[in-house]
Amino acid sequence: MRTAATICFGRLKILFIPIMLLGHSVSAQSDTIFRSFTVAPVSEGVLINFTVFKGISCTGVQIERSIDNSNFTEIHEFAGVCGAINTEESYSFLDENPVKNRLSFYRLDLGSLGLYSESRSVGFIDFSKDGFTVFPNPCSSNCVIYFSNPNQNNLQILLFDRIGKLILEEETTAEKWELFSPALSSGIYFFKINKDAVEKHSGKLVVF
Repeated sequence: MRTAATICFGRLKILFIPIMLLGHSVSAQSDTIFRSFTVAPVSEGVLINFTVFKGISCTGVQIERSIDNSNFTEIHEFAGVCGAINTEESYSFLDENPVKNRLSFYRLDLGSLGLYSESRSVGFIDFSKDGFTVFPNPCSSNCVIYFSNPNQNNLQILLFDRIGKLILEEETTAEKWELFSPALSSGIYFFKINKDAVEKHSGKLVVF
């Protein structure tokens, strides 16, 4: 049975739960369990790494994922005993089927301890279909266009309103271009990405 106590200080919520630490029952927060917990996009998916402090012992760790940081679904479980008395223990998992082109949240559930880590957010960008993607789209603050440019070629970015009027022109050698959308009126915009005056990509984005 999981038994926990929650104490609220305004908007701050702290969860205390008994765990076995070096053979003693104590109350701990998740930052006393994990030395590190990271998520990062890689070419094959999203890589999750975490390290458990020495002296921590639990039964099973579940990795959970969410698109709203509220409703989480388990995507992997490290079954059996986790952690060790005398050494730190590190774990890795590759999420090969991440949610594409939107923000996702990952957290750890320590199974028998009834304790959750803080969530970590990450965006996995996939432009394999069209050669580019706009994330987020629609957007209310910043729109980012991601595209392949491994050789850091000089690219021209052109932005047009819905009637075809050129409203912005910039150059970049990066693999993304960020638009500060609050400077624009709400509506549909079209863009072109040119290399040496030849169109490489074109698409649209929505500002609201």
